[in-house]
Amino acid sequence: MEGNNHFVTTDIYLACYLKTKGIQLTKVIPPKETVNTGFPECAFIFEPFDSSLLNEWLAGSLVKTVINEYRHLLRTAREISKGVEA
Repeated sequence: MEGNNHFVTTDIYLACYLKTKGIQLTKVIPPKETVNTGFPECAFIFEPFDSSLLNEWLAGSLVKTVINEYRHLLRTAREISKGVEA
């Protein structure tokens, strides 16, 4: 993640964490195939941000409000996979 490159992740927990930190989610890309995890593995694309947030995430500093963002992103991912624009 350098310059104006967007950050892309399929980790829904990380995506929730970034949203709770105020990082702008710019797009959700539906999966090409459905995986057997109970929800589609979408790609979440974020505006560029300081890499210290990733260090914080990797260090285990998970905020409890991530749960609400998780629920919202899960609903969005399900709608996208069904062809409904979020």
